[in-house]
Amino acid sequence: MGVSSEFPNSHSLFQKWTRLDLTQKTLANQVEKTGNQLQTQEFQVRCEPDTSSQFEIPNQEQEPPDLLYVGVDGVMTPLNQKQGYKEAKVGVIFWSKDHKKLGKKRGVIRQREYVATLKSRGEFRERVSQLYNQVAGKKNTKTVFLGDGAHWIWAMASEQFPGAVEILDFFHLSEYVWAVAKAAYPNKEDYQKDWVKTQQQLLKKSEWTTVIENCHHFPKKKKDLSKAITNLERYLTNNQSRIDYRSYLKAGLMIGSGVVESSNRRVVTQRLKQAGMHWSFFGAEGVMALRAAYLSNSTRWSNFWSSLSYNSP
Repeated sequence: MGVSSEFPNSHSLFQKWTRLDLTQKTLANQVEKTGNQLQTQEFQVRCEPDTSSQFEIPNQEQEPPDLLYVGVDGVMTPLNQKQGYKEAKVGVIFWSKDHKKLGKKRGVIRQREYVATLKSRGEFRERVSQLYNQVAGKKNTKTVFLGDGAHWIWAMASEQFPGAVEILDFFHLSEYVWAVAKAAYPNKEDYQKDWVKTQQQLLKKSEWTTVIENCHHFPKKKKDLSKAITNLERYLTNNQSRIDYRSYLKAGLMIGSGVVESSNRRVVTQRLKQAGMHWSFFGAEGVMALRAAYLSNSTRWSNFWSSLSYNSP
């Protein structure tokens, strides 16, 4: 209740199913309190990810390392009492073997683990570390880190996961390409789609400099087009060590099919960013913690409720 749907609807269902006289405010307070309790219980121990296996040279008897993906992104979340918006940091961790293709352009990740918080980047890093260790265990693991262009994300990747393959999420990069197409061909969707498709094909061949050249071929560039081109060029240049998509695809790696963006949507946007919603820091933190555990595929959710039942008088 209150985890999957907004509090008014949850309150209505609760009364209908239980016939108990409980105010909506009481329900909301209890949900938010429980979420913060779950968060505290899950992340009591500070730790760092064990990346030692990334530096070992495997001998002939060792099995090849399993690929473990870490995706990180941020999404602005509306707070109340004139606090404006604050960035929620969201992480998703999953094994390569759990990514199944459903066609040429579609795929599904069968098992994944989420973490989310409004707290500091340092707190977030510790929580990603702990979740990573829980998922990786003692397996021989190679890490692939997916993210957008935010500096703090790549600083986190290089410091916490040295030796990981860093990949700029292709979904995010494509948004910059689309911005150029829309500015170059306003109200001409077919032209936009064709141009974007061509540039995406070039990017997947690691020919990103050709994409920049193509941008500068547009005649009489208007202000919005010039800005979009500058943004794309800067984005590519700043992340050139993370956009060797030809090599990534050849190695069978995911380059980001929107899995990072969908994590934002599933954990935060669908529940905390509905029309008219504004949250206290405590409330948003609690609901995000509950959703991260509830939407994950491990036993985190059931373990938490079992612990509450076990500790109750």
